Amino acid sequence: MQGGLKGLKGPKGLKQEEASLLASLASLESLDAMQAQHDMMKPKILVVDDHPNQMTALFTALQQAGYNLLIAQRGEEALELLTRVQPEVILLDVQLPDLDGFEVCRRLKQNGTVRQIPVLFITAATELSNRLEGFQAGGADYITKPFQFEEVLARVATHLTLRRLQRALEAEKERFQGLSDATFEGILLHDQERIVEVNHTLERLLGYARAELLERTLFDLLTPESRYLAEELMVSETERAYEAQAQHKDGAMIPLEVQSRAIQYQGKPIRVLALRDISWRKTLEQQARELASENILLKASLSNRDHLGKLIGRSPAMQKVYERLLKAAASDAPVMIYGETGSGKELAARTICQLSDQHARIFLPVNCAAIQEPLFESQFFGYRKGAFTGATRDEVGYFDQARGGVLFLDEISELSPTMQAKLLRVLNNGEYTPVGATKVRNAEVRIMAASNQSLRALVSAGRFRADLFHRLHVIALEMPPLRQRKEDLPLLIAHFLRQAEAADGIKRTLPAEILARFQEYDWPGNVRELANEVQRYVTLDEVELRSPYSDAAVSGRSTPGQSFNDQIEAFERRIIAEALARAQGNRTKTVELLQMPSATLYRKIEKYGL
Repeated sequence: MQGGLKGLKGPKGLKQEEASLLASLASLESLDAMQAQHDMMKPKILVVDDHPNQMTALFTALQQAGYNLLIAQRGEEALELLTRVQPEVILLDVQLPDLDGFEVCRRLKQNGTVRQIPVLFITAATELSNRLEGFQAGGADYITKPFQFEEVLARVATHLTLRRLQRALEAEKERFQGLSDATFEGILLHDQERIVEVNHTLERLLGYARAELLERTLFDLLTPESRYLAEELMVSETERAYEAQAQHKDGAMIPLEVQSRAIQYQGKPIRVLALRDISWRKTLEQQARELASENILLKASLSNRDHLGKLIGRSPAMQKVYERLLKAAASDAPVMIYGETGSGKELAARTICQLSDQHARIFLPVNCAAIQEPLFESQFFGYRKGAFTGATRDEVGYFDQARGGVLFLDEISELSPTMQAKLLRVLNNGEYTPVGATKVRNAEVRIMAASNQSLRALVSAGRFRADLFHRLHVIALEMPPLRQRKEDLPLLIAHFLRQAEAADGIKRTLPAEILARFQEYDWPGNVRELANEVQRYVTLDEVELRSPYSDAAVSGRSTPGQSFNDQIEAFERRIIAEALARAQGNRTKTVELLQMPSATLYRKIEKYGL
């Protein structure tokens, strides 16, 4: 009608009074619409009573308090009305002509759409049994006749407030539940080890029902290899992503990316974990590694297998080394290289680095034997200006210098137990803090290490941490000593002579007699000693194959005029000296190499001045 009034045009010469009347009617119609809209926003109260004429005073009080009233005189009428309208509160008389109020209440509580509406029984009865029956039927409160209007209004207002709060909580719960279920991450709340809440995504991810998960701990969900991470997640103040493995209910392994954060939950501090399934990423990474491996193998197959990178040799022992190096180059796992001094451990590590697509940028070697325990943290983690006396500027450590590349820890067996523990912590959680700093940094490096001793044997002897050993000993390879691959001598000698020729332009060869002596010698200093002997020949035109445990030459040739016994002693002296060299001076290992009684060995060492 309002639209019609606005569009109405009077005849020509319409009087001013008629125009004013039309304007007034339009204004009244607008006020009526606003009033109707206001009335619709008022809380609705359904009053079910078969004597509404006796409730006039109560109706008036409720209306004056700002409520809209709906009236029903019978129980069936009220139930039918509730199929069309949902009031905020129901005032229900216990005595009705068709159904008693308790039955009406029971029926509406079975209806999911209206069961949450609070029911306030109206009764003149005060017996306890009567009230108990009402509460058992689902009633929320009682209003006793004769009415005290202030009490009625207070009770109605209280239940309306509770109903609004309930609706707000339900809406909030539904919103958060929707967001929780919509997320791709499994969400887990835990108090120390105990799981206190999970979302549906986590149930689907691990195959457990919520009740089953709440009976478990964080340790139960992770595989044994990842359980150390649970301890880190309980204390870590950073929100960086960790990688771990969980175990599905059916036993399958699930690779996860895990993030942790401290929150307040129900008035106490706990931690929330977000667990994302990264199986797809691991599949892509595996495919990338396979492609990288194929690429590396293709490069190797197209190159001369007399060498790989700067490693030289065609012996079966070196072919095995090449295969292991190629596999290591296609991975980003830690590498442990064993071998005697001078056998090429660092060169093997550099070759892996050069062949790798991920870590070819930086190669930082560190001699662990030269690290002093008090300086370990400042050298490896760096320090901030003013962290200690003499710290006049910020200084980056080895982990920062090698970021994005390879940190090569040579002679790692020389680290003290304290230094081993500090290194292990970094390898476990991938984090470190520079001395004097408060901000944690990520250790974004690939670790390679080397030792001339067996770490496994050192673990058994209690000189090396077993957990650090397992961290490092992922890809292990051993560089063979030169005495076990003497067929590679011609290749190596030719390589060193070419290097000398490139330096001075003079082409040289070794005489057959010297080559024979090289073949007879056991090379306790390995390839490094060979390179030095070739350099000595190039420089001085002579060689000196001498054991570090004897002042006598150990070429294996007898001196003219020596007696048979002298020659036997010279030979025996050479054998013992070379065995000592291979054992790095370790007499126990020398006894094993020579398979002679220790007392005999010690006596001969004294006899020959070794």
